Amino acid sequence: MFETIVVCAIVGIVAVLAGRSLYKTLTGKNDACCCGGESCCSPDGCGRDKAGVGCEGDR
Repeated sequence: MFETIVVCAIVGIVAVLAGRSLYKTLTGKNDACCCGGESCCSPDGCGRDKAGVGCEGDR
């Protein structure tokens, strides 16, 4: 019984995270640019991803 609860909790967490990722992908609300999130900033400055490609809002 306890094992079933643990498995259901893990599957639920994975489903929520997958749904959140899918929602952000479909709505375009992901932090792919420097101006939206700092995780992909390059030393070249805001508005560029790691490959140096300009993003929306590039100045």
